[in-house]
Amino acid sequence: CFSVLSSGINAEYGVDERDQYLAQKIYDSAEDELDHVGKGEKVRVVAVVGIGHIAGIRKYWAQDVDMESICVIPEQSFNSWLAIKVVKFTLLTGFVYTTYRAALFSWRILQPYYPEWLYPVRLSQQAFGFFWNFWKHRD
Repeated sequence: CFSVLSSGINAEYGVDERDQYLAQKIYDSAEDELDHVGKGEKVRVVAVVGIGHIAGIRKYWAQDVDMESICVIPEQSFNSWLAIKVVKFTLLTGFVYTTYRAALFSWRILQPYYPEWLYPVRLSQQAFGFFWNFWKHRD
């Protein structure tokens, strides 16, 4: 499922950026350790990364990466904003409709056990009948 969602140019672009970021951060931490230990000694830095990032980290190892351009979050486009709003509206509408249907279903099942004065249909008919009789006999 994730491979289907992550396929495409944007997903590869994001993974490539993550590879650059990871390579630069691991390389920087190795250089910092080397500064603490001294120039003549070996330094080992252990980084736990996903297997999909290993080739990218090797590709960008010891290259100068522009971290400012990687760490910038792009502006949201109108299409993505609209898609988010449509999904939210659809979920909210589905929730409201499902709640309404569940309440209607439970009302139909429990209606015989409620007292007479709780029936909204009868209440509205009684109120309408009262006003109708009042209007009809207004002499």
